Amino acid sequence: MSDLGRGLNIGQPTISHHIKELRRTGLIHVEKRGKYTECWVDGEAVRLLADLLIGRVLGPNLCETPLLKATAQR
Repeated sequence: MSDLGRGLNIGQPTISHHIKELRRTGLIHVEKRGKYTECWVDGEAVRLLADLLIGRVLGPNLCETPLLKATAQR
């Protein structure tokens, strides 16, 4: 079990699924480093999501973000 899985008390398949979805929506970026996978948050995507959740108008390019494209596909 990974450090993250141990800390959250969840299995590797669950972690992999959530990382895949966060990556697909553009909220995180992922890079393999040997046997480890490094993930980091995309600050701009999080800002756009926060703006969306509090109802700010973001302009015509909002629908072009990976986050909203992924959400619209569901």
